[in-house]
Amino acid sequence: MDKDIIINLYKKQFKIICLYLTKCGCSISDAEDIVHDSFIKAIEYMDGVATENLSSWLFRVAINTYKNNLKRCKIINSFPLMKITFLNN
Repeated sequence: MDKDIIINLYKKQFKIICLYLTKCGCSISDAEDIVHDSFIKAIEYMDGVATENLSSWLFRVAINTYKNNLKRCKIINSFPLMKITFLNN
């Protein structure tokens, strides 16, 4: 797969995927980070994905990354922080 394909796809899909993620409840900055990470994955795995499927693959990677981030936040927020008191000797 050629790098020009990735660059053209980035120009066409970046805003679309960001807008979709913000509609799902993602903040704008998080959506941009997720899309950037998705394109990095596309560059890493560009030989394993067919050119005609790359757009939908990117979309799916971005959505799954957003869902994973939500799960991580729920797990982190579900554990109450324990209050630790230190004893002075």
